[in-house]
Amino acid sequence: MILARYSLAVVLSLGVGLALPAAGLAQNAADLLDGSDPAAILRIAEGYGSAMLDKDSVGDPMIEGRIDGQSYTVFFYGCEGGVGCSSIQFTTYFAGVRPDAAVVSDWNDENRFGTLYLDGDGDLAIDLDVNLFGGVTRKNLDDTFDWWRVVLEEVRADLVP
Repeated sequence: MILARYSLAVVLSLGVGLALPAAGLAQNAADLLDGSDPAAILRIAEGYGSAMLDKDSVGDPMIEGRIDGQSYTVFFYGCEGGVGCSSIQFTTYFAGVRPDAAVVSDWNDENRFGTLYLDGDGDLAIDLDVNLFGGVTRKNLDDTFDWWRVVLEEVRADLVP
């Protein structure tokens, strides 16, 4: 009898334990963002400075913004007719800033977020890619915008006179 009660208690606690993650997933599903709602991503961008929603040359959404005075663009990729985009890319350029390629390579080796490169004119540029396929939480995307802010701050401190 004691064993039966113990077994029932274990089974019930396992059932509750398995139900909790599922309930958490259902709660978060409504909070997921993907590339289907650029305006929702714009609202997050606006929390970091000025931002406006526009379209690129092929009709896909893009966000043009400023963080701490630095202009940047968020390009949307994997779109079908300008909607349902599966990823975004943060990009900015530092016109006239032309560090040695070895400096750029060293910075990339030492930093996880953002990829520095020299554009076709030899100017410093940086990208940060974000996969939105299947959705990410608003909190996660907000944190990604904050990482972008930090990356811009660090690049300006390390490489921009």
